[in-house]
Amino acid sequence: MWLSSRGTGKVAMVGALASVIAISMVATPVSGKAQTFGAFTVDPAAPTTIRLKGPIGVRESRNFRAALRFAPKARTVELDSPGGSLIIALEIADMILDEELSTVVAPEASCLSACAFVFFAGKEREAKGALGVHQIASTQSRDFQFGQLNLADVVDFMNRADVSPGVVPLMLATPSDQMHVFSPAELSNLKINRTAEPTPNESPNNPPTQITHDPAVATESDNTVRLCEELAAAPIDLDRSQGVVGVEFEKIETDRAVPACRAAQLAHPSDPRLHYLLGRALHASGSNAVEAVSWYRKAAEEGFARGQTNLGLMYGTGTGVAKDPEQAVGWYRKAAEQGDAAGQFLLGHMYENGTGVAQDTKQAVDWYHKAAEQGFARAQTKLGLLYETGNGVDEDLKQAVEWYRKAAEQGDALGQTSLGLVYLYGKTVAKDPKQAVHWYRKAAEQGFARGQVYLGLMYEAGNGVDKDLEQAVSLYRKAAQQGDNDAKAALKRLRN
Repeated sequence: MWLSSRGTGKVAMVGALASVIAISMVATPVSGKAQTFGAFTVDPAAPTTIRLKGPIGVRESRNFRAALRFAPKARTVELDSPGGSLIIALEIADMILDEELSTVVAPEASCLSACAFVFFAGKEREAKGALGVHQIASTQSRDFQFGQLNLADVVDFMNRADVSPGVVPLMLATPSDQMHVFSPAELSNLKINRTAEPTPNESPNNPPTQITHDPAVATESDNTVRLCEELAAAPIDLDRSQGVVGVEFEKIETDRAVPACRAAQLAHPSDPRLHYLLGRALHASGSNAVEAVSWYRKAAEEGFARGQTNLGLMYGTGTGVAKDPEQAVGWYRKAAEQGDAAGQFLLGHMYENGTGVAQDTKQAVDWYHKAAEQGFARAQTKLGLLYETGNGVDEDLKQAVEWYRKAAEQGDALGQTSLGLVYLYGKTVAKDPKQAVHWYRKAAEQGFARGQVYLGLMYEAGNGVDKDLEQAVSLYRKAAQQGDNDAKAALKRLRN
């Protein structure tokens, strides 16, 4: 509707002027010369080629559509762009897919970041210049949550464009402020460059080409899963791939793990293990607890034990879901009965404390034993404590020391501190202050407050180590910062 104006002549003039302005925003025609449509150019002398030069701005999908209308015979899009808007690049890529156009990066050109998705849309693709990718993040704010939300769109597009699954791990492994430029070998091995397949001649003498399984594609898909595992699997996950060490929960790099596991889950949507790993990565981020619960639940309901354990943990702590100890016990039990050591330990903990279930120390000991015998360090330490105190079992200091040692040698800080006390007081072993210092130090180096306090006491007294009040104070301060009351009292005592 035109803006009101007195006189039909003025109305007509305003309408005509608006039309001219609208056209000039999209195209800048010059008779006999190249026509420009924002960042796109069409040369009348080469009407089968559309060229992109410069950043992909917010109007470029509209500009590309205008270029297509101007050059209906276009079959190739030449690319030279540092990237830009991911959303707009995907819109342009969809148009290239629909039109079955080819894409080219010339030897002296580069196609980076969002531009790469435009390139991947080509029916035929040839990158002679630089083609580069990196993690998805908002170009304005470095917003990785933006990247996580858009990764599903990217993976969906990559599947529709028949891009090798091996490309996604390389993208996710490259920080957003860096660029992975594909090498000639990668362009070949990942089938990034490709020419159109010849149409098969279906005569009896020349039957259609048979589709065969390509082991390289399976390997690339496995690489997507492996990246997720390397970034989000726990060290106690027994089903992690060979060579994957695992990462402690608090050390998960969530800005990498979440998108990596989203990609793996999208590539293998029926694998409950990947539901669990995505849940763990989201859980570690601290801001996606509700979604983490949904993925844990999906894994748990499909019978995956680690998903059941972690769903129980969310109910037990009230993280991402209303706190419900009975629900926690139910999920721990399902996992424990499948042999999951963490589930067995946590179920034992609930029985020991009477949380969500009637207190039953003997049941607690039974579940701790099952977990400890699988090498679960925290259960081994807990058994040591129960045998030392005779709680739920006959007191047995030798058994206690044996379990403490097993846990300590696995790096459990409480087990190390407990073993240090065994050596300090000579419980079933010869007194050995130096061995006590050794184990206290290991616990203290992990930031364990009780280990820091006990090591501080050894330095203060010069027991098993040269007396060093400065070291003692330093250790007490570290423990006090964690709220340890004994450390606070020691600092007060040394000040007086």
